[in-house]
Amino acid sequence: MRKILIICLTTLVLMLVSCSHTVYTSKMDWLPSVKESDEILLYDRVDQRLITYNTKTYSIVEKNDTLNYFQFDFKTPDASIYTTGHSIENNYKIIQKNGNETTVLLSMEPLEAIFPLALKDENKAFFIKSYYDEEGSELYNQRAIVEMDLEKKQLKKLSNTEGLLTTFGVYHKDQLYFTTYIGEDDSYNLYRIDGSNLQNVPELVFEKLETPEVYVSGDQLWLSNKNSIYYDEKTLPKGNFNYFYRGKLIQINANSSEDLVLNIIDVNSEVKEETIERIVDFKVEGKTMTVYTHDGIQSIELN
Repeated sequence: MRKILIICLTTLVLMLVSCSHTVYTSKMDWLPSVKESDEILLYDRVDQRLITYNTKTYSIVEKNDTLNYFQFDFKTPDASIYTTGHSIENNYKIIQKNGNETTVLLSMEPLEAIFPLALKDENKAFFIKSYYDEEGSELYNQRAIVEMDLEKKQLKKLSNTEGLLTTFGVYHKDQLYFTTYIGEDDSYNLYRIDGSNLQNVPELVFEKLETPEVYVSGDQLWLSNKNSIYYDEKTLPKGNFNYFYRGKLIQINANSSEDLVLNIIDVNSEVKEETIERIVDFKVEGKTMTVYTHDGIQSIELN
């Protein structure tokens, strides 16, 4: 299970570092739906797929397990925007999950792929857009960050990011921060662009980072390596999946029984406040966190 978790965690990074696409028609790109009153839509963060969950039986009743077909999320726990597509067949779309329904906001052209990067606010989001030739090989010199106006459903390219192998990003203090892959030494550089002029040339902030993940907690920008997430002299353990929310670090890992475990760590005190086993997914709304497991549903008030 740990091996599977690591593979799933790095799926998006690997796709962005080295992708090959072949375009042909498929009818397999369907998304789960809610058919009964006791069903809800959740997101399997390990498999990277939307799922239908039964709130009475605490079981997953529908998931599209088509090989290479995924839904990709922003690494923000309260985000409702995803992208969906097939790593070989394309059919990439930007979608929104509103409660128990999904809506297509924008569809990509053939030989295009799109992945979440960072959310600015309720109406602006940043994505990584990739392009491919007829043989299915990515045109790396054309990869770019695009900004989307969610209301107008329009994309705008950040021209000075074209050709950078962007992998991960956050929007913080009116700045877009993003990491890029450097193949020569298998490292990552961190750049930023001022939000007041997104067409500016990116400013290099750090070089030779070990891993691409960057996070925001409050007014702090956290970096990471293989084992830790850090800010100045403060260090927290890095999980398989990491989400910052309202001063908490929410982590998902696998235990010795190969079940998924959710931990809630207070960022300031570094105290582990909650441990919940056999989880399926979680949702946050304001101070309330709802955790869905194979054994029940638990509500937690976040201080």
